[in-house]
Amino acid sequence: MDTPRDWKKTAAAVRTHAAARASALASRAKVLAAKAAAQARTAPWRSIGIAGAGGLGALLLTLVLTLTFIDWNVLRGPIASFASGTLQRRVTISGDLEVHPWSLTPRFTAAGIAVAGPAWADDRHTFRIEAMSGRVRLLPLLGGRWEFEEIDLLRPQVYFRREASGRATWRFRETGRDAPAKFPAIRRLHIREGSLRIEDGKRKLAFEAALETTASVSGADRAFGLSGQGKLNNQTFSATIVGPPLESIDRARPYAFKASVIAGATRVTAEGAIDRPFDLTYFTARLDGVGPDLADIYPLIGISFPNTPPYRLRSALRREGQVYRFTGLTGVVGDTDIAGAMTADNRGPRMMLTADITSRALDFDDLAVVLGGAPERAEGETASAGQRATGARLAAEGRLLPDAQLDLDRVRNMDARLKYRAAAVKTRYLPLTKFALDLSLQEGVLTGDPVSFSLPRGAITGVARIDARKQTPDVDVDFRLTGGRVEDFMARSGQPDAVTGPLEARVKLRGQGRSVRAAAATADGVVTVISRRGEIRKAFAELLGINVTRGLGLLWSGDRSSTPLRCAVAGFEGRNGVLHASAVVVDTGVVLALGKGHIDLRSETIDLELKGKAKEPRLVRLMAPIRIGGRLADPTVGVDLGAAAGQAGVAGAFAALLSPVAAILPFVNVDLAEDADCAAAVAAARNP
Repeated sequence: MDTPRDWKKTAAAVRTHAAARASALASRAKVLAAKAAAQARTAPWRSIGIAGAGGLGALLLTLVLTLTFIDWNVLRGPIASFASGTLQRRVTISGDLEVHPWSLTPRFTAAGIAVAGPAWADDRHTFRIEAMSGRVRLLPLLGGRWEFEEIDLLRPQVYFRREASGRATWRFRETGRDAPAKFPAIRRLHIREGSLRIEDGKRKLAFEAALETTASVSGADRAFGLSGQGKLNNQTFSATIVGPPLESIDRARPYAFKASVIAGATRVTAEGAIDRPFDLTYFTARLDGVGPDLADIYPLIGISFPNTPPYRLRSALRREGQVYRFTGLTGVVGDTDIAGAMTADNRGPRMMLTADITSRALDFDDLAVVLGGAPERAEGETASAGQRATGARLAAEGRLLPDAQLDLDRVRNMDARLKYRAAAVKTRYLPLTKFALDLSLQEGVLTGDPVSFSLPRGAITGVARIDARKQTPDVDVDFRLTGGRVEDFMARSGQPDAVTGPLEARVKLRGQGRSVRAAAATADGVVTVISRRGEIRKAFAELLGINVTRGLGLLWSGDRSSTPLRCAVAGFEGRNGVLHASAVVVDTGVVLALGKGHIDLRSETIDLELKGKAKEPRLVRLMAPIRIGGRLADPTVGVDLGAAAGQAGVAGAFAALLSPVAAILPFVNVDLAEDADCAAAVAAARNP
C-alpha cells in the first residue's frame, strides 16, 4: 500500500508536469499571438477585427491555463500579505492552498491559517485554523459581496484578550468600542473540534469552551445548531443556539432562533429573531432568567448589578446597534416583585444604564443583600445558599455590619441612572410605608439622592455617596428623620403607648472603605435622636431612676397613667469609628436621667450608662445606673449590680448598729433632681 509520503510525491510530480505543460502551452500561445500581430500589420483593414479577436482569445486562453494548472501555493505569500494589510495583523498560511475555480461556486482549501495578535499581546495568535475548506458563490463575489455555499473548519482556535484599560485583541483597528458582529452569508457551516478562550481583565472574566456545530437537513426537525461547553470563571458553562438550516435562509426575512445559557447556577433562555440573517446589529428576543444573584450576570453581559437575593425575571429585549432596550421587565428578586424598563447604551466610552423600576411591595430585608449582608433567616425568606451562609456567619460572630467588598472595577466601568419606587414596604420591625430611590453612577461616583422611606407620620430622607475613584472609597451618608412619632416606632413592641411624642433624628457620617463594615469602622460625624413635649408611662419613668417600689408597684397594679416627657435627647460624636455620647438626657415629670458612654462601630459593641434621679422623694431606690451593653446585633439592658451591692452593704451596717428600721435608710432618696435645660441639651446634641 502506498504511504502518505508516496502520495505526496506523486501529487507533486503531477503538479510539476501540469505546470510544465501549462508553460509550454502558454509559450505556444504567445508565438501564435505574435504571428497574428505581424499579419495584422500587413493585412488589409478587414483583417483587423479578426486579429484583435485572436489576440484577446490568446490572452483568455493564457489566463484559463494559468488558473487551471498553477500551483496555488506560490500565491500563499501574496494572499497572506493582502490579508495582513487589510486586518492590520500578521496573517500566515503555512499549509497547502488549493483552488478549483471553474464553477459558479469555486472550491478552495487551505491549511495552517493563523492571525497574530497585536504587539502588546505578545503576538499570541488571535485565530488559528488547522484546515479550512469551502465554496464561495461567484456571482455575488463579482458584485463585491461575500457569500459562501459552504465553510468547513477543522480545529479552529480563537483566543481573545482584553486588558483592564479596555484595549482588546478582537478590535483589529483599535476603534475603542465593539461594533456589532456582521458575518458573510454561509449556507452550510461545519465546525469540528473548535475552541474559544477569552481572558477579560476589564470584566475579570476567564472563559474557555469547546465549540461544535450540528445540522439536521432532512425530516421535520431540520435545524442548525451551535453549542459550547466549558468553564466561566471556574464554573460550569454551556450555551446552545438553534435555528432553521442555514441553506433555507432568505436574507430579506428575519432569522428565528432559540438560545440557552447556563453559567453555574445562572440560567438564561432566549427566543427571538435577527432582523437580517448574519447581521447581529438588530434583533429582538424574549428573555427568561433565573439565578442566585443578579451580580453574577456581569461576566455574561457586562452590566453591573448589585448583589441581590435569588431572582426570576422576564423581559423583552431589542438590540439596535450599540443600544439594548429591555421592556416589559417583570419578576421577583428575593421576596420583592419588580416591573419596569431598562436601557443599556454602549455608544460612549462607558456603558450608560438607565432604568425605571417599580414594586408593589419591597421586602425590607432584601436591601440587606444589596449592602452585602443577608436576608433574615426566618422560615419562608428567599436567600441563596451563599447568602444563608453569610447570615449564619454574621450571627455566629454576633455581627450586624456586612463586610462584602465593593468591586471597584464594576463601579468604574459604567455609568447609570436608576429610578426606583416601592408602593409598600414589608418589615417586621420598622413602621415603613413607602420607599423611593434616585440613584446615579457617574465616572466612579455612586450617589443615592434622594433615598427616602415614608412613615405613617413623617419620613426618613437623605443622601448616600460612594466615591470609588480612589483605591479606598470615601463613603458619606446624611439622613434625617422629620415629622415622626415615637409611638409609631413603639407600635410593634407590645407597648405601643409606653412613650409618645414627636421624633426627629439625624445621622451624618463619613468614612472610608470598600465595605459597610470598613466604612463604619472609620466613620466621623454626628448621630442625634430628639423627642420633645411627649408623654411616658409613669411606671417606666420611675424605673429609669431605679425607683423600685414605685415603679414595680405601678407595673404590678396595671397602672397605665402617664407623666410628661419634657425631652429625650441622645447625641453622639463620631471619631474614627467610635460614637462618643455628647449629650444623653431623658427628662420626665418624675425622673431625670443622664447618660454617658459610647458605641464602638469597629467592634460593633455598646457601652452606655443611664443614671436616673427622682424629682420627688422615694422610699426605696437603688443607687445603681442602668447599663446598656453587648453587641449591636443583640444589646442587653440591666442594672449595674456592683453599685447596688455597695448600697446593700451600707444597709447591713445600719441594721447591726441601730435597728432593723434603719436598714431602709440608704435606699431613701433625698437628693432630688430638677428639670433639665432641654433647649441646651438639644443644642449640645446637634452640635457636639
